[in-house]
Amino acid sequence: MSAEPEAGIYGRFWDHYVENLSTKLSRGDDGALDWPGDEWGSPAAWAERFEDLFEPAVEGWRRAVEIGPGSGKYTLKVLERSPGAEVRAYDTSAKFLEVCAQRCEEHVSSGRLSPHLLHAVDPAQLLDDLDAAGWRRQVDCFYSIDVMVHIDLQYLIVYWLTAALVLRPEGQLVMTLNDVTREPGFQKLLADIEWTFPAQDRPLGSGKFEWLSPGAIESILPRLGFRVVKLSEAGRDLHVVAELEDAARADALASYLRPKGR
Repeated sequence: MSAEPEAGIYGRFWDHYVENLSTKLSRGDDGALDWPGDEWGSPAAWAERFEDLFEPAVEGWRRAVEIGPGSGKYTLKVLERSPGAEVRAYDTSAKFLEVCAQRCEEHVSSGRLSPHLLHAVDPAQLLDDLDAAGWRRQVDCFYSIDVMVHIDLQYLIVYWLTAALVLRPEGQLVMTLNDVTREPGFQKLLADIEWTFPAQDRPLGSGKFEWLSPGAIESILPRLGFRVVKLSEAGRDLHVVAELEDAARADALASYLRPKGR
């Protein structure tokens, strides 16, 4: 039996991030935070974003896939707003998955939430796992909040295509992405030069932002079978909601997720 592949550099970077922040929280260095990941935004901002991206469709979901749950603040909102939903949550960081499982312990125990580690070396790993679970074309929503802002397009396309292959017809893709074409994004791009450029030689990487534009999203998603229903500006972020309109278009591209010889 072959051994499980080791976590990739990206997963180790976020493991290290969680370990450092957890140490600070345990010392009481930041009493305003309860969990790693809560430093991104505020409860009011999380509620506003959830309403903009998830409501009211979330109430009727039965199966949802989350990429990068972090400590689970949006995971909890989906589970609470959709009492009948099951969520499969995937992350490259084992440490973040541990924190998410602790925060959402009740839902893990009930079987409504299952955490899964992504090794991010096999493009088909996520699709194969969802196939094995019997979730192909059974997923109501495939979502990722505050995560794909760190994923460049060559890797993001794997998640977009996987979503197009597992969503049911009219199922939703929900994501936040970065917009470099508006002034807040452009200023962030410039300001980050100071710390991102020297970080190229760091063994754990940098967690730097990756940048897109509305035009790129509007061009790519329809080619995967999606219809973009929301593309709204939120500072340097883009709020994206798309519905699966043409499943056959996605099915025709499935082979790209499988390396030659598999």
